[in-house]
Amino acid sequence: MRKVLIVANLFAGNRPLYASISEPHHPLLAELCDLFDRAGVEVDVVEDSTLQAMTSAIELSLSRLPGLDSAYDAVVAVGGDGTVGAVAAVLAKIGAGSSLSGHLSVGSSVPPLLIIPGGTGNSFYKAIWGDIEWRDVVSQILDRNIGGVGVRFIDLGWINELNTTFILGSSIGIFRDILVQATRMPEIPGRERYQQAALKALNIFEPIEAEIRVDGSILSSGKFVLVAIGGARYRGGILPVLPESVLDDGLLDICAVVARSREDAATALLQVASGEHVGKPGIFYAKGSTVEIISKEELPFEHDGEPSSQGLNAYNLKVLHKAIPIISRLPPIAE
Repeated sequence: MRKVLIVANLFAGNRPLYASISEPHHPLLAELCDLFDRAGVEVDVVEDSTLQAMTSAIELSLSRLPGLDSAYDAVVAVGGDGTVGAVAAVLAKIGAGSSLSGHLSVGSSVPPLLIIPGGTGNSFYKAIWGDIEWRDVVSQILDRNIGGVGVRFIDLGWINELNTTFILGSSIGIFRDILVQATRMPEIPGRERYQQAALKALNIFEPIEAEIRVDGSILSSGKFVLVAIGGARYRGGILPVLPESVLDDGLLDICAVVARSREDAATALLQVASGEHVGKPGIFYAKGSTVEIISKEELPFEHDGEPSSQGLNAYNLKVLHKAIPIISRLPPIAE
């Protein structure tokens, strides 16, 4: 590596708002820059407190430089799953030009994405690197004598109604309520926050009535606690909701979890948490290139750990095969 662009979300992991005054930088940023500096790698930094401002700055940084393939050797995302999803969306947009909602060809000139887990769940980091500590990942990448690391093109999802991509996954149902509850308890660190938020969300959640279609055929209809589409296997860093997902197979995995009451919802989520839910009664699992979710009521929707406030009653999603390059273990991609 010669030069990288580091993108850091100042408030990833629900850091308190006063961090902008007392801690003007993401806590991992100085150490990360030092690792690259000692390896002789030049660093440019984009850091902001909102995803919108951050993505605008990334687009500006990349668009200023001719020959994207020679400008940066990597774009390094420091933050949680929302940060990773936002950076991936920018890379896909730049690489595809005006055809993003169509198909992005392998061979795009955008630099590959490297993920540094600086958020709460860090589920997509887990999908790529498992439980390897991020400092070991960076050291391995910078050490030319160590093999097993390279660039692979992975799939993204496309959300037609929101005109955007997702990388980790999207869902309707209780995940959105859990994310909302998690924002209200910043004093709880790491993945434990999601566990506590799930308990609170279950006390107020009402099952969602909807119809799910995969590649035009009905997968299931009725009341659900969760319909997850992705993407990576884990959510919240611990919940293996899509255990059969492969990140570059050109397919979206779908898991619909039936629940007719709050009590059903709690039982169903415990089943999913075991990782042995596929094939069990009340669990509908499929793979496909397109997914439609239709309801007569407003759907609680989220993607890449970011709750949506659109208030829509239908979503249409599809896969973008091998849409962006990412630095990962090779082979196979770790999930």
